[in-house]
Amino acid sequence: MRLNKILYLGAFVLTIAGGSCVKQKFETPALAEFVAAPTNYKGTYYIADDPNSIFKVPVGITTSSGKDRVINFSVSSPSGATEGQQYTIGATSITIPAGKVVDSIPVKGIFAGFPAGKKDTLIITITGGDAGVFKGAEKYTLVMQKFCPVVSLTDFEGDYTNTFDDDSYGPYTTQVVAGAITGTTGTIIIKNLYDAGFADLPVTLNWTDNNNFTLTFTAQNTGVDASVVFGPSYAGLPLWIYPTNTAGTFSACENTFTVRYQIGIPNVGKGDEEYTVLSR
Repeated sequence: MRLNKILYLGAFVLTIAGGSCVKQKFETPALAEFVAAPTNYKGTYYIADDPNSIFKVPVGITTSSGKDRVINFSVSSPSGATEGQQYTIGATSITIPAGKVVDSIPVKGIFAGFPAGKKDTLIITITGGDAGVFKGAEKYTLVMQKFCPVVSLTDFEGDYTNTFDDDSYGPYTTQVVAGAITGTTGTIIIKNLYDAGFADLPVTLNWTDNNNFTLTFTAQNTGVDASVVFGPSYAGLPLWIYPTNTAGTFSACENTFTVRYQIGIPNVGKGDEEYTVLSR
């Protein structure tokens, strides 16, 4: 039972710091960095049984130039991945062409090097070159595992007895019921999300991008009185569940689902962003 969550009513505080302006003339140094947003310098590479399977790690320089510039990098693996067995890169530097500020380091995963359940991690570190290193943006972590295609949504059906909410509530049991597939999208029904008597939640799965399986849904009434979550002050008001700006995810290899959402009351407010992870 969850009670007395906080609602945000849309009030904003703007703090303005005053100060004098002094004109200065200086040159902005060129710094090499990994391009993060919105990944926080991390990525997941699902390796398909496809000779064209590749993951592009975005890297760049903060200012453009009229000449080519080289960025050097090193690769390590805390999990023991070996070039030529789990992946190939084939270089220790990349050239940013004149006039450009962003390019990518191509990592090619080796499908045969990943039996079911195997995961490996690469840490790619910018070490120098024709630009300084932007501290705090010089490392990129790439998790690699075998790509599992979505064959049938019935593979996902059943009880998920290890369901947890981000506030460590759980484990509890949710259920998944399969719907229809249209191309590289499909629908499922999630039962008992949030373990608070919510109505069944229809969600859309999208596996168009091998490296980004997403889970989305539309805002809808949970069928539960708002007092169940926000306390007796909100008795009699409808409780809704809303999608966030970040889509949820799912894995066809591990049969897991991550639903991202906010709980709120129409025309009143929403609580914090939350997520629930369904696993067998």
